[in-house]
This record gives sequence, C-alpha cells and structure tokens, in this order.
Amino acid sequence: MAFVYWYALVLVENNEITSNRVIMVCSFAVFSIQALGLIGMKSWRIGASISAAETFFNLFDRKSSIDNTSNEGQELVSFHGEIKFDQISIEYQTNQRVALVGASGRGKSTIIQLLERFYDVTSGQLLLDGVDIRQLNIQWVRSHFGLTFETKVGLKGSFLSGGKKQRIAIARVLLRQPKVLLLDEATSAMDSHNEQIVEEALEQAQTEDPSRISLIMAHHLSTIRSCDLICVLDRGHIVESDTHTELTQRHGVYYKMVAQNTLQ
Repeated sequence: MAFVYWYALVLVENNEITSNRVIMVCSFAVFSIQALGLIGMKSWRIGASISAAETFFNLFDRKSSIDNTSNEGQELVSFHGEIKFDQISIEYQTNQRVALVGASGRGKSTIIQLLERFYDVTSGQLLLDGVDIRQLNIQWVRSHFGLTFETKVGLKGSFLSGGKKQRIAIARVLLRQPKVLLLDEATSAMDSHNEQIVEEALEQAQTEDPSRISLIMAHHLSTIRSCDLICVLDRGHIVESDTHTELTQRHGVYYKMVAQNTLQ
C-alpha cells in the first residue's frame, strides 16, 4: 500500500495523472489488496483485477457526447410542440393526445429518451418546430418536457404503493405545466379505480392548456382509448396510426394486440 501511494505521488508530480484520479487509484488498489490479498494469489486473479481496474477507469474517463450542464444553444421564442423524426415522421399538432403502442423492444421508450436528449440520433434528425434538437439549449428543451416513469418520489416514497408513487409523480410533473407531457407507462401499477382518477386529471390538464401535447407509452387499453392519435410501432417504424375506432375496424396489427391484450 505504501508503494501504491508513493507511485501515485510520482505520477502527479510528472503531470501524468490528476489528483482526483489518484484518490480513485489508491482507493481501488487498497480495496483490492484488502479484499483479495496478494499472498498466494494466482496469476489469473491478478490479471482479472488489473483488467477490471482498466475497464472501470476507461468508463470513468469516457466523455459524454451530451453536456448536461451546457447553457449553449438556441431557445425558441414560441414552442408549438411540433415533433418530427427522421424516416418516421410524426407531426404532433396542438390539442393532441398521442399514444405509442407496440411490443416490448419496438422503440417506444427510445422516442422519449431521444426527446429528453438522454441519447442523440446517430443519423438523420430529430426536429422540434423544424429545428434540430441538437442545436437547441438542452436545459430549455428539458424544461418544456414533463417526464413520468420510474420517477423518484423521495425517501419516504418507499412506504407507498406503486400506484400511489405514480399518482404523486404525475401530480408533480403537472405542476410544472410542461408543453409536452411524456407518460412512459405511467399508470402500469395502478388499479382500475386509481387509473380512472389519473385519466380524469390528465383530461382536465389537457382542457386547461389545449395546446399541450401528451405523448403516452401505452400499458392499458383504457389509458389510450380516447387519444386523438394512436401510433403502432414495430422495430422503430410506425406501421399503423389512427384513432382507436378506426384502427380496430381495420383488423390489423393494433386490432390483434387489443384482442391479445399485448399493447406493451
């Protein structure tokens, strides 16, 4: 351990390593020495430890392509909520409640992650009111989106049921009055009674601000039945889109999902 600290000091003096990294290096080394023990350790275990350390530091040093603290970028004077994706083109007009349905792994949650800029598209463009989202101020973008799914509700939230947690998370996001409301299976843990209460609250919120866009990742049929537009996704592409009544009458993909109760 003394050797580890001495060698770390040498690296700092030679400007080969930062002081913050020294703390991590030393802590990791000491932990490894204490946890594994060097006496009698087989060579493959030492090699595995070194490999694990390299993986850890490479991950720690990796720079994100998205700077969450950035204050640079354009801010739109009046955001209308028009959203367009490359190849899949979705235009959400005002006073719309749009539901995205599809089997697991079809791209529903990915759309939300792209809108919140947790990720960026590798090709094509994601446009907000005709402007590439990457040119917009990331803080401004996120301030206009209200996200509910697996949202933390505080330390005392552990004593609440799943349905109560979801109701609190939805109420909290509605207080922010976002331009676009993102609901990623936000009523999945609720019984029919609580789901009805939330549905009425969402409808009231839509009435109070007719220009708000509600983008819903569907879990229950009752949540999306009254939406203005339902988009059925398959491998990142919209294969059907219309109202519940129209889609049901087509006897297509949506009709089969409803019949089999596999909206998610």
